[in-house]
Amino acid sequence: SYTDPHRYSQQDADILMAVSEQVALAIDRKTEEQRRKESETITRILYEISNSVNMSRNLDEVYKTIHKSINKGVEANNLFIALHDPKTNLLYFPYYADEFDDYSNKFQYYLDDNSLSSLVFKAEKTVMLGEEELRTRGGNNQVLGTVPKVWIGIPLRTKGRIIGILVTQRYSEATLYSDKEVEFLNIVSNQIAVAIDHKREEEALLKSENVNRALVEISNAINITKSLEDLYRTIHLSLMK
Repeated sequence: SYTDPHRYSQQDADILMAVSEQVALAIDRKTEEQRRKESETITRILYEISNSVNMSRNLDEVYKTIHKSINKGVEANNLFIALHDPKTNLLYFPYYADEFDDYSNKFQYYLDDNSLSSLVFKAEKTVMLGEEELRTRGGNNQVLGTVPKVWIGIPLRTKGRIIGILVTQRYSEATLYSDKEVEFLNIVSNQIAVAIDHKREEEALLKSENVNRALVEISNAINITKSLEDLYRTIHLSLMK
């Protein structure tokens, strides 16, 4: 009480003390329950991403699973994955989902030192930018596409190197991602990088096997075809595989 120093009796104080202990216990239990649920959610998401390598037919399906899984842990409707080719210094976008921009006409571009993406590669860690800095960078033509209010880029790291970045951004809300959301994105980014790398290796191996098989079929066709027309037809069928 602000006005009556004698409003609460000793009995009131004893009751409040007893209640406070129960309140503290309840809060502690609920906090632990919340932590356990969050841990279970992250574990489930990591499993979904890891399992996508085996369950998906191609990388496109892996990317879609990744996006769907991330949205279970943090709002990430506007998201893109950009992969980096260190030989050419090209950054390309195998997956994007954005309410304003179409990245199909920006499929690849050189990793410019002034771009937002370059900030992640330079820092080699997660970078988050708020509305004021993004507005300034947008005015200096340092933002690709529509200028968001919040931008966060997370490095995709595997085998000791950064293979690309995962970016999610907000256009209508200027609230920065919370520490818990950033921690979540950092945790899943490692599994995402591994999943992408494994699927790329799998597809490269399959492509190599298909090429070798086509070469063998074309080589054998020389002996088993009766005419040039048959040979051409066999070559065509082999290449179509």
